[in-house]
Amino acid sequence: MKKKLIIILLAACLMLTACGEKNYETGEIDKWPKNKYTKMIPEPEHGKPSEMIIDENMGYCSVILTDITREESEEYVEALRADGYEELEGINDLAALGIPMKKDNVYLNIALSGETMGINISISEE
Repeated sequence: MKKKLIIILLAACLMLTACGEKNYETGEIDKWPKNKYTKMIPEPEHGKPSEMIIDENMGYCSVILTDITREESEEYVEALRADGYEELEGINDLAALGIPMKKDNVYLNIALSGETMGINISISEE
């Protein structure tokens, strides 16, 4: 249920940016992916990468990690802050936490729920 909430949150973010033809890759993964999006952020120290969606045409990559506590997820957000990412206005309630962040032309949306963390990475051409 919580994993579905993370996927729904990420899908909602992607629908806000995606229009037109859908041309993307998705699948299960078992290690941190290496691509032009994930190289823009530090690799999380905790959690198990389980799924990835990447769309080069729309300019984003989403990675879902499981087996990560809320505290470990919050530590990762602190690592992003230390790396220069600024937190934008987000959502925080007892069930889930959504944290949009920005550094230069890289935008992140970190979604936390239960023992699942979703990371959406997009790169603006502006």
